[in-house]
Amino acid sequence: FGTNTLFVPASASEETGGKDLFLMQLHWGLSIQKYETNLGKEYPADAVKYIDWKGKELNLIHGDKDFGSYIEYYAFVSAHPEIILSYLKHAFNAMDITTPRAYIINNFYHRNNLLKNFNYTLLFLGSLGIIFNFSRMPVMAKIILVLVLAESLLMLPIAIETRFFIPAHFFIYFFGAIFLEDIISKSMKFRLKAWLMISICYICFVSISFYRSNTMMDKLEYHHEI
Repeated sequence: FGTNTLFVPASASEETGGKDLFLMQLHWGLSIQKYETNLGKEYPADAVKYIDWKGKELNLIHGDKDFGSYIEYYAFVSAHPEIILSYLKHAFNAMDITTPRAYIINNFYHRNNLLKNFNYTLLFLGSLGIIFNFSRMPVMAKIILVLVLAESLLMLPIAIETRFFIPAHFFIYFFGAIFLEDIISKSMKFRLKAWLMISICYICFVSISFYRSNTMMDKLEYHHEI
C-alpha cells in the first residue's frame, strides 16, 4: 500500500480502490452476523457469511452501498435503533467458538458440540468471576479491564470474526480461573441452595447459548443439510 505503518492501511486510496476499509466494514456489518474463512471442500465458498436478514433489509434501505462518512453512519443508526439488537448478536457470535482451528476445514455443518459446551462453561465461569470480583478490584485494574474490552466492543458494528474478541476471551478465562479457584477453596462452605442456583443458571446459560449458536448456523449464506 506504499505506507510505512504498524496500523491497518484502511484509508481510501488508489490501492484500496478508493474505498475506506472501515466504512466498508460498517456496511457489511449490517447484514453479516459473523464471518469465517473456509479452506475445505465441503462448503461452496471461501467466504463464510451468516446473514442477518433484518440487517439486510436495513442495508437495502440504505441503498446497499458503503457509508460515505462516519457521520452518515451515525445518522443511519440513530434513525434505525433496532440495529443495536443486531450488534448484540455480534457480541455472542464473537464469543462462540465452534471449531478448534482458525479456519473451517470440512465437517462444516456438524460443529464440535463438546468444544462448544466447554467454551460456554468457561464463559459462564468467567462471567460469574467478573460479577463477584469486579467490585473488589483496584481502580487501575478496572480501568485496564474496561479499556481492553472496549477494543473488542468497538468491533461490534462490523462483520464480526471471533479473532476480533481475543482480548475479551483472555479476560473471561482469567476471571473464570479466579472463580473456579474460589469454588474449589470454598466448596465446603457453599450451601445446597447456592449450588442449586448455580446449577440452574449454568443449565439455562448453556441451553440458550446452544440455541443461539444453532440459530446462527441456520443463517448461512449457502446452507444445505448433509
